[in-house]
Amino acid sequence: MIIIANNTIGISMSSSDCLITLNWLISNSNYGIVMYGNEDESINSNNIIHHNDFIRNNLITKQPQAYDAGGNNLWYSKELKEGNYWSDWSGEGPYLIDGPAHSLDLYPLHNTVKTIPELPKNTNWWLWFLLVGALIITVAYLLDHRKKSVSFLSVKKEYISTIKKEPKSKVLSEEELYRIIRKSLKKSIYRGLAIGIGLSLIFATIVPIYLSLQRNLSNNDSNNQQNQQETSINLAVAVVAAIRQAEYIKIEGNGTNVIYKDFLSASIYRTTSSPNLTWTVSADFLVYDEYNRTFVKTINFVLYNANISSISNALFTSINNTEILGTFGEPPYDLINIDIKWAMSLFLENHTLIDICILENGLVLVDVGTWKTYYFFDTNLLGATILEPESAFDPLVIILHDILEAHVNSW
Repeated sequence: MIIIANNTIGISMSSSDCLITLNWLISNSNYGIVMYGNEDESINSNNIIHHNDFIRNNLITKQPQAYDAGGNNLWYSKELKEGNYWSDWSGEGPYLIDGPAHSLDLYPLHNTVKTIPELPKNTNWWLWFLLVGALIITVAYLLDHRKKSVSFLSVKKEYISTIKKEPKSKVLSEEELYRIIRKSLKKSIYRGLAIGIGLSLIFATIVPIYLSLQRNLSNNDSNNQQNQQETSINLAVAVVAAIRQAEYIKIEGNGTNVIYKDFLSASIYRTTSSPNLTWTVSADFLVYDEYNRTFVKTINFVLYNANISSISNALFTSINNTEILGTFGEPPYDLINIDIKWAMSLFLENHTLIDICILENGLVLVDVGTWKTYYFFDTNLLGATILEPESAFDPLVIILHDILEAHVNSW
């Protein structure tokens, strides 16, 4: 382990295709690692950073402990599904790396790094086949040899008994009998070897084919699951990275009490830019007076980096725990009911719109479109990605509930 401590910046990078691992980056006043970039991503691209300890860096500004302005840098090991240790990580979801690359450590470590674990090694099945084949040959030979030996020993015994009873009878001499026995034993050895080799070849042919078929089926299932998981992860990463580029977030509760009792909607406006983001929130609730008449009550409050990070982490966890079923508008999802239970919309700086809609039937739609002036957009969910289950979004619901409750209690 290399300890890099008490500097302004721990590691300043301007290289590509590097592996950065087993470093302790401690108490640097700025970032633990900085990766600069340029427009064509010719520097600081395709680097892999994992199994490093980031401890108490950037304490003054309370920013993330690393900065990435490069291209296609990976802050975790894909094979091990392990990233880095971050002392300020919340313990759930990915760790957000600062900088325009919008990078994420998808697999932050819960404990500091000691060593890098090894990948499991493949078993050499062919060694087992050779051993089993040799065993079959040996057993087959011994069985056949024992059978023939017993047979000829009994012949010899009977011959001796006959000689004693009828000395003058025309029987084979003892020497001729021994010659026949030796010849027959030699044949039995060859026969035993042939049987053993034949059985081992059959075993060594059929069993590998069977295991290969089973392994291929298993690999296909695991590859499908892995592709499904990676697709969900990619979608989660894209949505979470979008929050940093959002200038307006709209949450629709529709009075369904899912997020909070009698919650209607919330408008969240970004009021300052990075590094210290702040957001102004205007939340509407349905309120009943003493005569059971209803009216809308609005509360206003401010959110900070920590609040947005908790929403981002919960959103990542939620999407990452879903399965992609298909596309809305294509069979068999061309006639589904789209009654919306609650929804979240992200309006990005580049006028991209990301809609997340939780439906009454338990399905979830994630759609990407565009928005116009004053955050106006046409609602058209055709082509949206369909996810399930709805329960995967419970972490996000809990975070939103806790944020609202903290300010509702201040009425």
